[in-house]
Amino acid sequence: MQVSDYILNCIQSYGATTAQVDAETHRRISFDDIKCKCAKLAKWFRSHNLGKGSTVGLMSSNNIDFIWILLGVWTSGAACRLICPKSTLYELIHALDITPVECLLMQKGKLKRLACPKISAVKYVLEFGEEKTHCSDGAITLEDALKDLKEDDHFDQSLQVKPTVQNETQNVAARDKSSNIPDDIALILTSSGTTGLPKCVMLTHGNIITALKKRHLFVEKSAVALGLMPFRHAYGLITMVMCLCEGAVLVNMTSFSFLRWINIIKEFSVSHLHIVPSLSLSLLKSDIVNFEDLRSVRQIWVAAAPICEEAHEKLKKKFHQPVRIYKAYGLTEATFIVAFGEFERQKPGCIGKIVETMQCKIIDKDSGDDLPINKVGEVCFKGPMVAKGYVNDPEATAEIFCSGGWVRSGDLGSLDEAGCFYYVDRMKNIIKYQGQQISPCELETVLISHPDVKEAAVIGVPHEIFGEVPRAFIVPLDHSKVIAQDIHDYMKEMVAPFKQLIGGIVFLTELPKTGLGKVKRSTLLNFEPKTVFYDEIRGKISVHSHTLESGENRTEAVTTK
Repeated sequence: MQVSDYILNCIQSYGATTAQVDAETHRRISFDDIKCKCAKLAKWFRSHNLGKGSTVGLMSSNNIDFIWILLGVWTSGAACRLICPKSTLYELIHALDITPVECLLMQKGKLKRLACPKISAVKYVLEFGEEKTHCSDGAITLEDALKDLKEDDHFDQSLQVKPTVQNETQNVAARDKSSNIPDDIALILTSSGTTGLPKCVMLTHGNIITALKKRHLFVEKSAVALGLMPFRHAYGLITMVMCLCEGAVLVNMTSFSFLRWINIIKEFSVSHLHIVPSLSLSLLKSDIVNFEDLRSVRQIWVAAAPICEEAHEKLKKKFHQPVRIYKAYGLTEATFIVAFGEFERQKPGCIGKIVETMQCKIIDKDSGDDLPINKVGEVCFKGPMVAKGYVNDPEATAEIFCSGGWVRSGDLGSLDEAGCFYYVDRMKNIIKYQGQQISPCELETVLISHPDVKEAAVIGVPHEIFGEVPRAFIVPLDHSKVIAQDIHDYMKEMVAPFKQLIGGIVFLTELPKTGLGKVKRSTLLNFEPKTVFYDEIRGKISVHSHTLESGENRTEAVTTK
């Protein structure tokens, strides 16, 4: 079975009820609409010789068209390559170099900004969306493409569902089942790219179906979930499709602002939030949130970045109703979340248990030997959600996807006697200071606990005496008057002497992040204020103003201990 068959079977009985809503326009799409539209799009693909063995690119923000386009690609038998809609020309060229596509679907208005020979070489370019703009040169609208299909009893001009939509979906989905095994590529996603150019991960039909079968753990049939996490990433995409399969309503949020996010939760009575730690911290520390307006919230899932446990315990107490807060850990190379647990039921520092069907082991990062319980090493996973590898990168595939079906996460962690999983940090992020190992994640957790700190990121910077020292990048709360010395004094109380911020403190208006909310440490690593110094004898402090290379964030102060 391929993933589109599985999904269409799940939603068969949901009929004309609402599947998704656009938070901005209030446009709605029903389950029947999704089935009908995806079937018609699949017919267009197959009529243009796009199917098994083909790759179709989808470049779109979160919207209600996304799901039926994705299902249309899968129903045709093709693989779908998801591309960030905010890509620069350089990033798009890189994406198409790694994974050439025969057809590219993109929202209106993107093509003119990104016109280049690489796109011109794509056989079919289709634009879609509500914008009242003319179609770009070299492209056709998706609406016009579907109108060219021969009309029959199963479709009318508005693509509204007909009584025979079930038969139509089954007819289009009919194929040589023996040629569509679970090991076929269904989806190509980019890794986070937090330390360099991202790689493209190949997920199979079997990977995704296995994840979707666990949907009852992450979403309820009665839920109203908020589609905030980008659908081009595994976390946002699989959560969105889980909601569809379970019959839950998903409210799509195309662009983010904190106040609008709060208002949408209230307006649509959102019950389930799937977010990243920076958002939950903003919720906790904001002075504009009235928790009376958030009475509909029943569950909060926090994933995709390290988690501050103390902050989330405080957040839970802010709500006026019982709210279950879960912490989760996953990686694109394993499709979705592979470990999770409820905050108040876990030991301090523990993420939770490994999900069923997946195995976890801890190895020595140098020798590769298995480590005993409670020993920290590199975390590895095995099971039916482990991806097939990286596109056109056999060297990286051989390095990360090991013999025996194990995938190396690149993360440090441990397992205890009960099988509970503990996350420590990214191996590449560990700071080596005079023979000591310092976890940036640990220091970030401490910094975030400061009442004037909104967000924080810590990296290691070279030092001629100590080898490597911690430097903190801090986003203070609005209207805060905190200065670097306040932070240094706080850290002296909280952590050991060798963990102090000898590399300095940089105040920013915001941290550079990926679309999933992960800090772009490569951008921070490239930030090198020339006027920072360390006076070994007198311990002087230097305060200056600088700008990150990207020009996106303003530095208010740079100091040393």
